Amino acid sequence: DGSKREGFVQVKPYWAPETTIKVCALDAQDTLVSPAGKDCSQQGSYYDPACGCGPELRWCRYGLVTDRKILQGFATALEKQIALVVSEDRPYTDLFTEKVAWVNGPIAYFWKHQAHLTAPLRMTPAPIDASALPNLPFDAEDTWVKVPLGGAHAGILTAPAFLLRFQTDRSRAARYYNTFLCQPFQAPETGIPVDAVAAVSEPDLQKRAGCKYCHALLEPVSAFWGRWVQNGAAFLDPAAFPPWRQDCDACAKTGLQCSTECKLHYLTTAYSEPEKAFLGWLEAYVFRQPAHLKHIDQGPKLMALGTVVDQRLPRCVVHSTAGWLLGRALAGEDELAWADQLAVDFAQQGFSYRKLVATIVASETYRRVR
Repeated sequence: DGSKREGFVQVKPYWAPETTIKVCALDAQDTLVSPAGKDCSQQGSYYDPACGCGPELRWCRYGLVTDRKILQGFATALEKQIALVVSEDRPYTDLFTEKVAWVNGPIAYFWKHQAHLTAPLRMTPAPIDASALPNLPFDAEDTWVKVPLGGAHAGILTAPAFLLRFQTDRSRAARYYNTFLCQPFQAPETGIPVDAVAAVSEPDLQKRAGCKYCHALLEPVSAFWGRWVQNGAAFLDPAAFPPWRQDCDACAKTGLQCSTECKLHYLTTAYSEPEKAFLGWLEAYVFRQPAHLKHIDQGPKLMALGTVVDQRLPRCVVHSTAGWLLGRALAGEDELAWADQLAVDFAQQGFSYRKLVATIVASETYRRVR
């Protein structure tokens, strides 16, 4: 008769299909489309009182039980990607160019049913075609399937585990420079003189006193991740998210209500006079120099390949690997000259990490240390 009563239903939850639990209230609803026409599987469906967690509770997370398995899946997928490059003796550069993803049950289930439920993390628009993923149950944690990805992906540099571990474009760029180029962003021992008045009045970190020492380089490099959202792992396709949008510009300048996309990804509020010139622009474009605009659409793959060409990456890999195997940093002219030759050989041998390690452990330098 339309009346509602307190009670519960028995459900076999997706994270433990062999068990049965009691579910009540809004969570118990398994409606696919609400009477108001809302698709209950989509973002914002929780505003519709007729939408619940869906069949087997598929649209809801179960605290640390499911979150831990999803995050562990992302971490393991990254480890598999790295391990296969070494075990199959593929070029080290595949770490930054490979366009594949490894997915197991928790990962596939997440992208199919829960990517929109991760606030405050931003996982939509999803960087992967969920419809192309295998239909694995959530509890298939040990089943791994290799899935091809689109052209914007750049190996480990756009893997969810990397993007979620380093959640800002600046931290992603800094991590790459520190780990793969041996170039940490840090102030000199003598410190940096700062004009307090100038620092407060300049919003562009590339020009701000005290900040520009690092940010004059860091900002252009961080732009390579401009299409990958911060505080998440979503990808902003240029077709749907052009550099400038008229609706975002209009709402920013007229006081009209801005859409969620405008508020999340475009500059709609200026806190300083220089920022007003960028209203309506994708956040990645704010304060970008003309020469660096191409970085946003080139992506981190082109950045990584550039550091291969100029030899910074091979040299750093050699120094890091030799230091790890020797148990100390390289020192002295002879060892540094040896490292330079190793870097040349590393490149000529197709960036084989296994051959690099074999060369180091067979060297006289390694034998002396041992």
